[in-house]
Amino acid sequence: MQTSKKTNLVVKLGMLAALGVVLMLVTRIPLFADFLKYEAGDVPALVASFVFGPIYGLCVITVTSIIQFIAVDQASGPLGLFAHVVASGTFVVVAGLIYKKFHSMGGAVAALLAGSLSMVVVMFFLNLYVLLPIWMPGTDSSIRWSFLITAILPFNIVKTLVNSVLTFAVYKAASGYLAKESLSFRNSKTSD
Repeated sequence: MQTSKKTNLVVKLGMLAALGVVLMLVTRIPLFADFLKYEAGDVPALVASFVFGPIYGLCVITVTSIIQFIAVDQASGPLGLFAHVVASGTFVVVAGLIYKKFHSMGGAVAALLAGSLSMVVVMFFLNLYVLLPIWMPGTDSSIRWSFLITAILPFNIVKTLVNSVLTFAVYKAASGYLAKESLSFRNSKTSD
């Protein structure tokens, strides 16, 4: 790949990561519990995953998550950073893989729904067996189970569905700006 194309790609991915940070900062809305805050920072990573591929979407969400951890969520510690990367990373990668295979409007809807479902399922089990036992030590398992069902599960469903709708709404316009790089990047990958 030519150096200018690589530089252009890195700049666009950096812009998407920066937009993710801005959206994360300005859209923080507590849902179901004070520490469960909806934010739209996944949307630019989903766009990156659709336009450039799932690995690039994962890179964008990882950078956004690290900046979020440093700037806003240090109280959640490294475990919170890990949880955010796993949750959003699952969403972004699954959606990107499906959209890469089914590159159409219907494919985008299916990709976003599958990514949403994957994140909800992965985080259900990660919370049940890893995160809640660490964050709520000594708490009766029935209380953790109740919290998981009444707060965390609905939060993840709402978050993924809202971010899916936002991604679907902005993808066409965003891809128009990013598509030239996407096409030239994909074409150069096949010739390298």
